[in-house]
Amino acid sequence: MLTFENPPSNESLVMTRAEVGDELRAHPRMWAVVSRPDRVARAESTAERISDGREYGPGFEATVRAAGDRSDVRVYARYVGKR
Repeated sequence: MLTFENPPSNESLVMTRAEVGDELRAHPRMWAVVSRPDRVARAESTAERISDGREYGPGFEATVRAAGDRSDVRVYARYVGKR
């Protein structure tokens, strides 16, 4: 059986980098899923950019986790403060 519904607006789905960084800063040391890329390599690259400060600025940590058959890849990040 199909479920018919209109998709949500793009505005409700997309956050800018600045908005993501601000949200993480507002909840220090709490992990959040910031990305669900389609490949592990892309997730690792994103996590590296976050940890290096190239994505949201200094003070962030990131890690990658893949569930099941590695098709559900997630990038987790948190703000730990400037080092």
